[in-house]
Amino acid sequence: MEDVTAMIQKSKDCLTNFSPAVRQIEKIGKSGKIFEFLNIIQEKKHITSNNVSFLYQLLYDINRGELVHFLEPIKGYESNGFYPFDQSYSGKCVIINNCKFENDLLERIGSNLDADELLKTFRQLNYKIERHEDLKSHQILEVADTLSKQDHSRYSSVVVCILSHGGLRSVYGVDGFPVPVRNLTEKFTGSNCKSLAGKPKLFFVQACQGSKEQIVQRRIAKRPVARALNDVIRVETDEDDTVEDVIPDESDFLLAFSTAPGCSSYRDPNNGSYFIQALCDQIQKDCMRNHLLDILTDVNKRVSKYDIPIEDNQTVKTAPSYYTSLTHKLHFFPVNSR
Repeated sequence: MEDVTAMIQKSKDCLTNFSPAVRQIEKIGKSGKIFEFLNIIQEKKHITSNNVSFLYQLLYDINRGELVHFLEPIKGYESNGFYPFDQSYSGKCVIINNCKFENDLLERIGSNLDADELLKTFRQLNYKIERHEDLKSHQILEVADTLSKQDHSRYSSVVVCILSHGGLRSVYGVDGFPVPVRNLTEKFTGSNCKSLAGKPKLFFVQACQGSKEQIVQRRIAKRPVARALNDVIRVETDEDDTVEDVIPDESDFLLAFSTAPGCSSYRDPNNGSYFIQALCDQIQKDCMRNHLLDILTDVNKRVSKYDIPIEDNQTVKTAPSYYTSLTHKLHFFPVNSR
């Protein structure tokens, strides 16, 4: 009965966004039985054959993780499965925040706001955070190399966030030299980082991928509006190329860019970048209801609707993009959901 009581209490905490279900669960009381609880959450479609992550996390949170293997016979479990995610050992999250550049390259004003929001978001998800400021190109590679050589056996995933100037398929160190994204992701393949084999490797990149801009219209500003800044470094490159080679030819990778190939990305100097701010907000709001790819779809939709002010009273549009070889759904669970 103690386990049943604990699960009912846990359900109240986890289902705060689903008030009708909470009200029904409260009626069960301490004398309720486990099948009544399961019937309610199934009836409300919080748990189905396509979504057993809710129950999976409950079992871990009441210290009954040894029961998880009983979920495997559920119809659709294998084809519609999810990555195991242990709140106690979410993983490592590295944030590389390049603001002040050498050789007269523009300072990325507002990037600290993005780094702060990423730190807040992934700390709430119980990731162990490393934050690095103003790294040169070789230092970016060194940080990635060090991370890939650590033992991640106890962790559920790894996250790498890079905020910098950029070009097609690359990000820049503060020394102005490019680092191909492929050189970062390949450090985390199964052969190079065995302790992350079969686990999600997530990369979030706030940087331009080119210099193309989608001008929308001239705008009549009734009051001064902070002009959005972009993160492009102009280099000779074929911006019509694809970015198919940014992810290794292995499963369990995700790379999310703040913009499409060949296009500029934008920051509001007073509020941070449009992509990172939307990403963090969407994760914080929806991580227990939606898996990561659904969250990214919502972020893309949200950012693509922005009218972004630039010079000469013009506005532009931008659309994030992502590339994935994830093989399961990934749900995050905040620390305060336990």
